[in-house]
Amino acid sequence: METTFTINILCATDDHYVPYCGIMLTSLFENNRQHQLCTYILTDELTEKNLSMFSQLAERYNTPIHMVKVSAGDLPQSLPLTAHYSLPTYYRLLAPTLLPSDVERIIYFDCDMIIDSDIESLWNENIDTVAFGGVLDAVFQGMYHRDWNMPENTITINTGMLLINLQYWRSHSIAERCFDYIREHPTQIKFVDQSAINHVVMKEKEYVLLSIKYNFQTFFLHKEMLFNEHIADEIKQTACSCVVIHYTSKPWLKYSYVKDPYHHKYLYYRSISLWKNYPLVCNFTRGQRMSLFLYNIACAICFRKRTQIYNTSQ
Repeated sequence: METTFTINILCATDDHYVPYCGIMLTSLFENNRQHQLCTYILTDELTEKNLSMFSQLAERYNTPIHMVKVSAGDLPQSLPLTAHYSLPTYYRLLAPTLLPSDVERIIYFDCDMIIDSDIESLWNENIDTVAFGGVLDAVFQGMYHRDWNMPENTITINTGMLLINLQYWRSHSIAERCFDYIREHPTQIKFVDQSAINHVVMKEKEYVLLSIKYNFQTFFLHKEMLFNEHIADEIKQTACSCVVIHYTSKPWLKYSYVKDPYHHKYLYYRSISLWKNYPLVCNFTRGQRMSLFLYNIACAICFRKRTQIYNTSQ
């Protein structure tokens, strides 16, 4: 039986990430045919071919997909960028101003995700008095609180999936506060908008912590990860019933160093998507491959640091 309410979806992409955005949306549409969805894609100039692919996707699932143009003037100048984080990473901060004012809440999904189940329970989470609902980050708990000027016991949220209260963002100037923080602390923006969102929202506790099943990061499965007993139990309970799988080691990259048990799911949704013939191996430059290699080393260092943090706190 179809629902009468509309679930708003937000994502962001450029031409390079269109296939991955399309595969993510394919998984979402496949598992939520019973719902009325309305999808907004924040993007710059896409090629006619990519725009046509999204039109075909919308027609296949009989669901609206709105392309929302991001212009150069919409973003502040000189935003920190890396090989791992490109300009579209910041686009979600523009949602309160670029989306229609009658869109009051929305679910943001990164492109490196698979939505493997019904999202109605996620949509119905109560965020009426906060900026968003999110899931704790699998890697960076306690790692950058000093840089972000936050208490050490503050939770770090992974911003790959956010259930966003757009009314709250507009009335409390969340995006403006994030951009102010980025401008005033450029050397502390190690994870671009995630750093800013964690500082602005988490510091003031303007959030609701959601079950990890709504953003099950594959790093949760690493034996090096150390969590308290409650979180470890939740990982065990939800590992086989994830609503959203977040491939924190990208499944399409030849140089991805982690093979996880959810890889077959990505391949399945890719196989039924309009992008089934798109090659899994990206044509990265030597510099980009080196950046990914260094990023993997940084993650390994984080694992060791977290081990020290947990050992000293026990």
